[in-house]
Amino acid sequence: MTYKEDAVNSPATQEEQNKEEKKETRSSRAEQRAEKQEKQSRLRRFLAKPRVRLVPIWARLLGVLVLLICSLIAGLLIGYIVIGDGDSLQVLNWKNWQALYDFMMGK
Repeated sequence: MTYKEDAVNSPATQEEQNKEEKKETRSSRAEQRAEKQEKQSRLRRFLAKPRVRLVPIWARLLGVLVLLICSLIAGLLIGYIVIGDGDSLQVLNWKNWQALYDFMMGK
């Protein structure tokens, strides 16, 4: 080994390197703590504000229910007219559904 290699690997320089690494980890921990506190403060500010909804929940649920019923009726009409070759409004007749129920139950 040469003199330069001994100087690099000497215990004094290794201790100095360890001290520098500890300082770096301490500073990075402090930065991490600061970032965490900042995120928490942003979250607190966000949660503290009352949320104003443009459309109330009951109106959203009602809209979804109306859309489901409309899509059910549209599917029935398309299926009965296109696939079944039936009359368009006959699918909404209660007697047809009663006959189908009786057929399925074996009456």
